[in-house]
Amino acid sequence: ITQNTVIWTVFSTLFAFVLGFAAAVALDRAFVGRGVLRGILLIPYVISAVAASYVWRWLYHSDFGVIGALSVQLGFTDSPINFLDDVDRVLPSLIVVNVWKEFSFAMIMMLAGLQTVPDDLHRAAQVDGASAWQRFWHITVPHLKGVTVVTVLLLLVTNLNSFTIPWIMTGGGPAGASEIWITAIYQMAF
Repeated sequence: ITQNTVIWTVFSTLFAFVLGFAAAVALDRAFVGRGVLRGILLIPYVISAVAASYVWRWLYHSDFGVIGALSVQLGFTDSPINFLDDVDRVLPSLIVVNVWKEFSFAMIMMLAGLQTVPDDLHRAAQVDGASAWQRFWHITVPHLKGVTVVTVLLLLVTNLNSFTIPWIMTGGGPAGASEIWITAIYQMAF
């Protein structure tokens, strides 16, 4: 249970933060349709965890799931992939769902942080001959240190307390392969 909880928490936090930060960097630039894309990328965050869990459980279903059917039609596998009933695939599959649900939060936080970075510093560095990567690494990243710490801590706390997705999708199964602390506590209590 402890190993599953650590894997769940660390990888959910890491991937949600990295994906959210990448989306924030991409959405920080002005382009046509940016507002619409921001709205679309917020959808996972505003959908209830219960609804998302049931939809993803259906997508992952071994017999009727869309993902398994697509993998067969595209020639990746000979038969549908069994995501939620395989002890080796269940935890990574749940992490994918959790990252999909949480990356929008990281995106919002990091986008807010990116908008506080002074343009004057970027222009001055560009005049001094700094490349885009050097400006990003030496100006943007240091300015995001505070918001990064807060975002990662909030994601860690959220993932340690995350009950809905693992419980609805698997109930801790199969054979305890997706059991984490919070679901074990729930089972002991009730």
